[in-house]
Amino acid sequence: MTRDRSTPRWGIVTILAGLGLASYLTRMNLSVAAKFMMPELELTEIQMGQVFSAFMVGYTLCQIPAGLFADWFGPRKVLVTAVLGWAAITVLTGIIPGTLVMVGTPALIALIVLRLILGALQSPTYPAGAREMKAWFAPDERAVGFGIIIAGTMLGSAVTPPIVASLMVAIGWRATFYWATILPLIIGFLCWRYLTKASADGGVGSVLPDDGEPSGGRQIVGELWSLLRQRSLLYLFSSYFLVGCLWYLFIFWFFLYLVDVRGFSVLRGGVFASLPFFAATITSPLGGWLSDRLSRKRGTFAGKRIVAVIAFTGAAVCLVGGATATSAYVAIGFLSLALGLIEGTEGLFWAGAVEIGGSRAGTASGALNMSNNVGGIMAGALTPILADKLGWIAVLTTAGALSLLAGLLWFGVRPPVGDPQDVSTASIAA
Repeated sequence: MTRDRSTPRWGIVTILAGLGLASYLTRMNLSVAAKFMMPELELTEIQMGQVFSAFMVGYTLCQIPAGLFADWFGPRKVLVTAVLGWAAITVLTGIIPGTLVMVGTPALIALIVLRLILGALQSPTYPAGAREMKAWFAPDERAVGFGIIIAGTMLGSAVTPPIVASLMVAIGWRATFYWATILPLIIGFLCWRYLTKASADGGVGSVLPDDGEPSGGRQIVGELWSLLRQRSLLYLFSSYFLVGCLWYLFIFWFFLYLVDVRGFSVLRGGVFASLPFFAATITSPLGGWLSDRLSRKRGTFAGKRIVAVIAFTGAAVCLVGGATATSAYVAIGFLSLALGLIEGTEGLFWAGAVEIGGSRAGTASGALNMSNNVGGIMAGALTPILADKLGWIAVLTTAGALSLLAGLLWFGVRPPVGDPQDVSTASIAA
């Protein structure tokens, strides 16, 4: 496929990466603020786990509808509307609990509702972004493009703990939610100004008219059923479900693990909690770049498979190493590398979903992200229970086993029916 070098493809990737960064700033701030919120609002860790999971429920349930909307109306309208909504909810999170409603159960209910709505409003971030990527990027460069977008997410995850921890110490946890809305509003303006609408055929650089044409209800059901019947997507979704379990273990609980288990202060815990995400900021585009190079030599999906199997196996070893390390600093090193290896596969998943999804790339990407966040719901709710019953060594060792399984599932991911590009899984041994 001939590339149009005059198109602003990499500028669009930068905007989408900034959107990912902004989404995680407003999503992850609660996991750091929880240390201050729980005593003030009289909430337990189990209750805060329910609040974490509320976001995941809203986010997960709306993934497929968000992908459908992106396919119908294009990414720009969907993303701009969503960003304005999640900025408003972030402000309300700093206002309502403990002031407009009482502490204890009323505050818990308010937080659950607010995070449920925030999750729904953030659901279009990646399905709509994937739809935009399909319009601008050829198949053999999508993995690195998606890797750069995910790097924005990683950077947001990396800078949120130290920034939020510092702001909480200086100005209190409520004010940090108000400040967190500035970046999303800036990125929302850039989305409105520069994003296009992906064409139905997904041609590079092509756009839709301003008004999309939604499908009828029966057609929607048929399209979804057709997508879900593809065995490769089921393997891809299953592997990404396990990635969700691993990713949200770090998102929701790594900061508290460092403070409560490894004995770091709030400020030092905030600094060290960012290290796995800085590692992932580097490895996410690197994994996508390596996948694209291997894909050109060995086939689109074989190249992805090689990177996935090696990365997940390495991550499993590092998770077990981090679990059993006696030194807190050695544990941080192992766990940072583990998340870096896991997130080095992100571009592979999204590029694979776009390829298999075809003209319904947004819908397939929404279903992919839905599977990931089902894993996130489980990780958010079950991690404190497993840690309380069996301890953190058991939590991290179990995570290692899940990582190994995530890599093995890639042996079932194949190109769409009739696609001649891929080669045998035997290429891994070649």
